[in-house]
Amino acid sequence: MKKLSILFWIICVSSFLVFGCSKKEKIIYFPVDENIPDQESRNITITSTKGKLLEYKLKANYMQKYANKNLTLADTVEITSYNKKGEIQTILTCDKAELNDMDNTFIGTGNVVVTTENAILKTEYLNWDRNTNQFYAKNGVEILRDDNVMYGEEMRSDEKMTKIEITKVSAEGKLSEEDIDW
Repeated sequence: MKKLSILFWIICVSSFLVFGCSKKEKIIYFPVDENIPDQESRNITITSTKGKLLEYKLKANYMQKYANKNLTLADTVEITSYNKKGEIQTILTCDKAELNDMDNTFIGTGNVVVTTENAILKTEYLNWDRNTNQFYAKNGVEILRDDNVMYGEEMRSDEKMTKIEITKVSAEGKLSEEDIDW
């Protein structure tokens, strides 16, 4: 009888373990609001390379990524881009940024400063077309080059700021006679 009782308990415990644990939990999925970012990050640094070459480093205090919109929004941004020799080519800072991965464009707003070896640009709005490496600035621009300052309403230039077009331009500075092409 004792063997039968032990056998009964072994069968009960085994049945409980086998059948009691086999129940699967139902997973409930909730719809996601498209206005909620897919990713959020604070105090982030992103490093981009092409092969072994460093392309750029992006730093931001806060970043939101919306995958379905191919859009990244960031606050307090600094982007340092590098040339093929690994030297700093451009440093761009701004209060807010919008990166569109589909169009490969960058829009910086609020206290935008672009520093290159050729000039320093200060503006409130900058659109950087990364496909053509062209800058477009509006809402007032200030360009510092050597001891000269140019002001304007809008500006278009290459990424290195060697070729610059400005609308409604005024300037302060010193020119030598060699700089004037009559």
